[in-house]
Amino acid sequence: MSFKGYAGLAVMLCEKSALNSVLELRRSEGAWSKFIKGK
Repeated sequence: MSFKGYAGLAVMLCEKSALNSVLELRRSEGAWSKFIKGK
């Protein structure tokens, strides 16, 4: 595998994990707002 291929793979993995962490943040944010509103 060439360096370019590895770089592309790394970028893909980074983007995927970034997207996942954003989704996780959104989900926990929703849970928090529900929790706060419920009080």
